[in-house]
Amino acid sequence: MGLLLRADAEFVPTAEGLWIVTNHGAQRIHDPALYRRIDHVRTLLTGDLDRAGILAAAPEAERVLAALAGARALRDGTPGAATDSAEAAFVGSFVGDAATRVTAFRTARYLVAGTGPLAGAVADACRVAGLTSMTAVPDIAGAEEADLLIDVTGRDTLSWAAPGRAALVARAALRPGQAWLAPVCPAADTVPWSKVWAGTASPDGGQGTAAVLRVVADQLVQRVLRRVTAAHHGAPPATFRRIDLDGLTATEHRHPTATGGRR
Repeated sequence: MGLLLRADAEFVPTAEGLWIVTNHGAQRIHDPALYRRIDHVRTLLTGDLDRAGILAAAPEAERVLAALAGARALRDGTPGAATDSAEAAFVGSFVGDAATRVTAFRTARYLVAGTGPLAGAVADACRVAGLTSMTAVPDIAGAEEADLLIDVTGRDTLSWAAPGRAALVARAALRPGQAWLAPVCPAADTVPWSKVWAGTASPDGGQGTAAVLRVVADQLVQRVLRRVTAAHHGAPPATFRRIDLDGLTATEHRHPTATGGRR
């Protein structure tokens, strides 16, 4: 297994050296010559060469490798890993073994429940994301088997559990002028939509054009990707996302409490 430069690594030159920036943070390097050396060394960080192989090809790389390791910009990779899909590159910015995690995301069994334009947009977004086992149903009968339910029925409460396994649920619903995305969580932890609506405004407006609903659907599928692949830092996000259907601005809201209301 060789060394791979993280897909999110960025290098910002300064008069004294450079900043190495990743999703884990930024580290300042005081070495004016290092920026020039990185341009050459980074071409070797494809997962094909281990540390010894890189130093044999570029003896000047030792200082670069030390700086990159200190900034958490390196990870173990397999040959050809740099050519993985865009999804794997994104997931690899957070966790290792990105290709395997993306494969698990694509091959899991999904159930999309709902009718109407949003349900159709979500089903299309699932297909574009390469999900190989996706079933669309108008509603939830309660006995369907799946690894993850994507619920766009808009019903207030949800009673569903995959037989014999702890499955995840992703939910989205439309309100006048708004779309809401729930945290992706175990079925037993889903929150009634009434606790989300409580204390929120209901501005006038339509339910969004086909293009707008596609943006909403893509964001929902991305939340599923992040949860299934663990492409996040720390605990999974527990916020509800409110998307304005007119301007597509989004705000994050904390998990509703037992008393409801927007937090």
